[in-house]
Amino acid sequence: MTTAQTHVMTVPQITDRLTALADFQQSCVDMVVPSRSITAQVGQIGEAYEPLINVNLGIGDASQFLVHIQDHAHNQIFQTGTDIGLHYGRKLLTAPDLWATNVNHWLGQKDADTSYLLRTRKDFLRSFLSSRYKIVNNYDVALTTLQKATTVGAFPHRFDVSDTHMRLTYLMPNRTVDLNDGDTHTFGFRVSNSEVGMGAVDVKPFLFRWVCTNGLIMGTKEVKQGAMHKVHRGSDLPLGQLSSRTILKQAEVILSEAEDAIEGCLSDEMFNTWKRQLETANETALADEPVKILKRTKFFTEAESTNILYELAQAQQTVFGMVQSMTATARNMHSDRRHEVETFAGKYLNELVPVR
Repeated sequence: MTTAQTHVMTVPQITDRLTALADFQQSCVDMVVPSRSITAQVGQIGEAYEPLINVNLGIGDASQFLVHIQDHAHNQIFQTGTDIGLHYGRKLLTAPDLWATNVNHWLGQKDADTSYLLRTRKDFLRSFLSSRYKIVNNYDVALTTLQKATTVGAFPHRFDVSDTHMRLTYLMPNRTVDLNDGDTHTFGFRVSNSEVGMGAVDVKPFLFRWVCTNGLIMGTKEVKQGAMHKVHRGSDLPLGQLSSRTILKQAEVILSEAEDAIEGCLSDEMFNTWKRQLETANETALADEPVKILKRTKFFTEAESTNILYELAQAQQTVFGMVQSMTATARNMHSDRRHEVETFAGKYLNELVPVR
């Protein structure tokens, strides 16, 4: 028998995840440096020659250090740090010397007071960001929302961390909906963050199906209550290395807003709103052939579409049936793609059955 306990994380699992985030954060160094102190070069840290970034802090003998560049940080250099552009920049990576020449040229064109936030860990450049980027670390988001979840009776269901994103999903076992499909649907919320400039701090309502273990992001742009989307935008950061104390202090407002958004997700008003939407979607027949619907989305791969059609053949041919088939296909995907599909399915639901 499937119970709520089956789908929640244990205390040791949560502790392990938090400890890993804390250890990771302690091994990171964040610094704001002027553009003139950043040089692109082709060099060798390990065994291979590769594009590297040389940072000159101008402090003592160990003022210069080389870092590898993570893939998304390359993209940020092309789009934020220079005017190279993503398409041409990716081509330059196949010709490292030409890459270095281009990056150095464009960095040299910047005003003297231009600076960038470099987020590093050991000898890797994690992100290359504007000096106005407001840092909100994954550990602080996780700790804050876990504490808030405890006070509202929510239980952690998933704790996904990738190179670019963290997503925590919580369930409220006492908030369920019966859609007459032989399954239990439980509401909750998902908290998302990217501490490397790849996404905002998000809090969105979430629907979980017990037996099939599908997930669905319920938030909409039209309904501001019960959702949060806060970009990492702040004021100019001072030059030099940033302390963990300063970073946390600047993030406190966003963390507090996340707590407020969680309460909004779980209000009686929002619960009843989402419940009506789901009941309507479960009674609304698809207006076209499923194959044509999926083709028009231009979102799914051919393999994903095939899987969705397979799932739909075993479900009702309704809007909710299509939504559930999309999210059923997402179950075995990598966490980032899974989140994308679960979010897309929610948008599809909102387009066909708007929130009332």
